[in-house]
Amino acid sequence: MTTILLNALSIILVLFLALLLKKIRILHQKDGAITSKMVVYLTLPATILIGVNHTKLSNIFFILMFMGLFSNLLLVFLGKFIGRKTTVEERGLYMFDLSGYNIGNFSIPFVSSFFPAAIPFLAMFDMGNSLMVTGTT
Repeated sequence: MTTILLNALSIILVLFLALLLKKIRILHQKDGAITSKMVVYLTLPATILIGVNHTKLSNIFFILMFMGLFSNLLLVFLGKFIGRKTTVEERGLYMFDLSGYNIGNFSIPFVSSFFPAAIPFLAMFDMGNSLMVTGTT
């Protein structure tokens, strides 16, 4: 438990350091765009590739992929149900905003720091999730 809390604390400290550097004007808006591109195109794929290295494909991975897909579908229909008495635009907003999990940017970096064996499972769930997030919803 201590390891998890220390890893979480280190991630929070990095976030506060970035905020502090922005407040004292060492980092600027354009630096955020560059950092964002580095995370999305370099750091995150590297973390996933290292995490799935030497992983044997099994049925559980396909189950997790379909869970990612169907949990998003469930949330889309929940959004439709919640917005049933609103305008079409608001109902669409409910359906779009309720679905989707931001696993890549939040869960994978955090989990990889204290439980790297979970990365293949998160990556497979995220595959089903990404089918919905990248345009299906």
